[in-house]
Amino acid sequence: MKKSAFTLVETLIVIAVFGTGILAVLYGITKTLANQDRANTQITSSFLAREGIELMYNLRDSNYRKKLPRNCIFEPLGGNDINADNICKAGE
Repeated sequence: MKKSAFTLVETLIVIAVFGTGILAVLYGITKTLANQDRANTQITSSFLAREGIELMYNLRDSNYRKKLPRNCIFEPLGGNDINADNICKAGE
């Protein structure tokens, strides 16, 4: 009478193979999530940079229409308040 059963060595080999497979899948998931996070950060930073560029374009264009110097918003005339009357003089 021949018994058909798995030996301890066979069982340990199967567990090692399955464990390696599971670790490979978990490593792949971890790397994918890290790459997704990095991509989201890059997308957000590019949107913020583009917003800053658009703000500078708007500043330039509004100063051009008012016949003000391009950099007048960065050099207020007096006081610590920057408001519409205190930004800069036209024609300077």
